[in-house]
Amino acid sequence: MDLTTRKQELFKVSEEALSVVRVGLGHVESSEQKSRGDFVTDIDLRSEKLILDYLSDKFQNDSFISEESDDRFGKSEFTWVIDPLDGTNNFLRGIPFCGMQIALLQDGKPVLGLLANLVDEGVYFAERGRGAFLTDFQFKKQLPVLVSSRPLDESMVVISSNIGNEEQRKIMGYIFPQAASCRVLGVAVHEFPYVACGKIEALVSNHPKSMDITAGSLLIEEAGGKVTTYEGSAWSPDMKTIVASNGLIHDELLRLIGSN
Repeated sequence: MDLTTRKQELFKVSEEALSVVRVGLGHVESSEQKSRGDFVTDIDLRSEKLILDYLSDKFQNDSFISEESDDRFGKSEFTWVIDPLDGTNNFLRGIPFCGMQIALLQDGKPVLGLLANLVDEGVYFAERGRGAFLTDFQFKKQLPVLVSSRPLDESMVVISSNIGNEEQRKIMGYIFPQAASCRVLGVAVHEFPYVACGKIEALVSNHPKSMDITAGSLLIEEAGGKVTTYEGSAWSPDMKTIVASNGLIHDELLRLIGSN
């Protein structure tokens, strides 16, 4: 089965998974702390099981990388990268600043990315070479999204929630005097789409997980932005640092980060 079929099934399973998250908000039955500040709930697991069961049944030879499960390796050129519930800390507290995201790799390169949250109307979606859109789960109403053209001194820059890390504190110290403002949102399904649609100008993060950045990085690139490592290298799903921006301020951000 081809990419078009996978795109159709991506939208179907994502709508079901987001419904699980939406209904589960405020109704968590169990949770476990994996590490400091990192939790998993019964809703994470329920959403993940739904996605994995559905996609592995449809595409038995594909590979799967998911937040709460061991990686599964298939024989096809396609790999699904899944975050069944992004923003679990917010979700645990009944804060609807959360959602889910799925990306599809073909021969290791992202070709589809979908991010959905509980706040925004619509779904953020990108297809390699075909643009980025705010759409619906039926993919009928398609509104193209584009990054902003604001310079750094008018920009809002999001720093990863890992600001307890000394390196990140220093980076914030270099960027904050130059940007209009710095924020910590801590939820990828909001951060990446907001860069892509021009609400914020950049995000900076160290030690990201592939589940957090793959769909969103494709979205930003297809919206006209730029994504690299702190050193300016081309991004990949397994990268250890990430700068994603409107492109206009990218070199300035890399220069400031390099001051560290």
